[in-house]
Amino acid sequence: MEEYGWYFISCTACKWQLERSETTFICPNFKCKKPNTVGLIRYRFEVKVCDDSGNEGTFVIFDKEALKLVVRQAPDVMNEMSESGENGSNEDSGTATPQCVLDIVGRTCKFQVKVNDFNFKSARTTATVSRIIDDDVQNEKNDGKRQRLN
Repeated sequence: MEEYGWYFISCTACKWQLERSETTFICPNFKCKKPNTVGLIRYRFEVKVCDDSGNEGTFVIFDKEALKLVVRQAPDVMNEMSESGENGSNEDSGTATPQCVLDIVGRTCKFQVKVNDFNFKSARTTATVSRIIDDDVQNEKNDGKRQRLN
């Protein structure tokens, strides 16, 4: 998780990742039409997963589904890290991943993933988690369809 960070700053209107200018954040989504936007910290992290047969993959988990695993809002986690003096910035190579995010390692979950053309054209192969099945997040049984977070 350290390599790509655990959060991003999004547009509150369209949820796209904001770009930083000298004095403000700018939404790059031309459909958004919000010239001066306020940023909101949202989860975005990558996890390596494997199933019972040893197949491995990298999944990207965004805010809504990440909340099912972490059970804490990203802005609250960032505030706590800032208050305690931990480095919560994605700006440098010393990105600190909060313990509540690290605690998902080893959990067994069932994912529904979204795959599109980008997944096959990108230099990095990842799939976006579109849904985590709630019952399976809390169920300790492993039926071969669940993915173990590494």
